[in-house]
Amino acid sequence: MNTYYVCSRYRGTNKQMLEHIEYAKELTRKILLNGDSAITPHLYITNCLDDSAPKERNLGLSSAIVLLQKCDAVIVGQRFGISEGMDAEIKEAEKHGIPVIYWDKADKGML
Repeated sequence: MNTYYVCSRYRGTNKQMLEHIEYAKELTRKILLNGDSAITPHLYITNCLDDSAPKERNLGLSSAIVLLQKCDAVIVGQRFGISEGMDAEIKEAEKHGIPVIYWDKADKGML
């Protein structure tokens, strides 16, 4: 069983955030149904910390990076593009030699 870190957009308008959350859940579900483990920090850290408060946002991002470093690979969901935060997560994975798997914009192929 592999552990995948799900990297996808979170922030946006209220409508966009709902779409981003559903997409993150979709990616997480596919990983789990494949028999692997998924870590999707933006689905739960944002429920515990205030993402609009810079100190709490930075705490959440730092915690997510610690989790990322423990994963076998990073799945990058690109349906809504790559945000600045996602780019930082991708660079962190590359820095630690963690494979980065891009889920294409048409959502074809992943695992």
